[in-house]
Amino acid sequence: MKKRAKWLALAAASALGCMTLAACAPTNLDKAYKKMSAEGYKVDIIAENKDDDEGLLIARKSESLTERDVIVACLFENKEDAKEFYEEVKYNAGIFLASLAIYGVDAEDVGSPTRDGKWVYFGSSDAIEDFTD
Repeated sequence: MKKRAKWLALAAASALGCMTLAACAPTNLDKAYKKMSAEGYKVDIIAENKDDDEGLLIARKSESLTERDVIVACLFENKEDAKEFYEEVKYNAGIFLASLAIYGVDAEDVGSPTRDGKWVYFGSSDAIEDFTD
């Protein structure tokens, strides 16, 4: 019985690990642009040039500020810069999320900032799912 429980626990951990590895952000701005465009989002990129290793991506399915399918993602040159920015954003997130109420956006719809490697992003759960699939 103990062996069976160990094997089940190992199988569950392996499955969870595979799902975690499968869900990750794109590796660069160009791939992120193509991915979100293919999902039907209007994508804006702010970067020195399209091939840069750092920049800002804003993707939304509607022009409306109250549309819930939106993501803002920042790509950094390295993981250390992303981590530093993430800590700053996390610290100040309350102020930013409170300011969204002016536009009629519920802070719960936006979610909290997330760091994934060199990316820091936040947005609606649907947009994040599309971004990380």
